[in-house]
Amino acid sequence: MTFKSNNQNPLGQLVELKTKLVPDDDQGSANTLLVELRANPEEIEDKIGTISVSIKEATLVLTLHGLDIVSKSRLGQPTTGAPVHRELQRETTITTAHSTADEGKAGLSVGISTEGPKAELKVGIGSSENMSASLIRRETEIIREEFHPVRAISGDRWKVTMKDGGALDATFLDGDPLCRTTSVKGANLLGVESEVIVKQKHLDVKLDRDPSWLSLRFPRTTNQQKIMKVLIAKSLHEKSGTGDFDGELTFSRSSVFDEE
Repeated sequence: MTFKSNNQNPLGQLVELKTKLVPDDDQGSANTLLVELRANPEEIEDKIGTISVSIKEATLVLTLHGLDIVSKSRLGQPTTGAPVHRELQRETTITTAHSTADEGKAGLSVGISTEGPKAELKVGIGSSENMSASLIRRETEIIREEFHPVRAISGDRWKVTMKDGGALDATFLDGDPLCRTTSVKGANLLGVESEVIVKQKHLDVKLDRDPSWLSLRFPRTTNQQKIMKVLIAKSLHEKSGTGDFDGELTFSRSSVFDEE
């Protein structure tokens, strides 16, 4: 079975998406979806000026036709049964000191330091009639979990983020298997449509103004700045070739369907 791909990346310098369906066997009943996904901050020239755009979070959405995703084949799918590594570090310090009235007499100092399975004990012995003591205990829990830049979530979607929570700036998939699919019995049309969708709140947009064009239209007040950001988002939305603006922008589309 042969599949044909169609990739639409009107803002490819900002977000690029490409997909392929590759048969796993001669019968073509099982296929693997291979995906290329790149995103990075970029400057885009528009009639209102130069727009600097960065994306904090994106969602890769699949719409399947005549296909089902094979269980446990999704890339970046954490499960509740997966182990979470926890480390507990403990540190205890006990200190005793003699009173000022007993100058010249030695004091007793005890230090205990525990980190993981190792411990050290230090003792200094002296003589003193009046002793004062202090106890300090510290506990720090470190949780180690796997981070998935492309993480499978519900609804045949994948959330795309950076580990540090910053702007997307990486090749997230480079022809990697996103999932495996099987054909639905009796289906005539086989294929997958993919979209990269970004919510307006996950966009960081800045405009390098042209004063001669903007000064008459956009007074520099706080409310007008907010309106300007919405208008910029709509402008990008129009460039991406989608319909009515609803607070989400579709930056890239890719479809792959059976040619037969």
